[in-house]
Amino acid sequence: MKKIFTLFISLFIALSLSAYDFRSGDLFYNITSSSEPYTVEVACALSSITTATIPRTVTYNGTIYSVTSIGYPAFYMCESLTSVTIPN
Repeated sequence: MKKIFTLFISLFIALSLSAYDFRSGDLFYNITSSSEPYTVEVACALSSITTATIPRTVTYNGTIYSVTSIGYPAFYMCESLTSVTIPN
């Protein structure tokens, strides 16, 4: 039973990491508001990154989105990540 539970949790985490709306650079984003004010959250990052800089805004399909949050687990499995820069 414990193995099945562990497998289920692993699959859930893997599926949630692959769920995002778009990619810009090394970061992936989920749209949290598709009407003004347009907002996104950081959904996940490439697992190979060593540093991450979260921008104030990101453009997708001609729309400028404000980055307002970092989703859980955005940096899961980023074992080489040593720093994250967040704007004011």
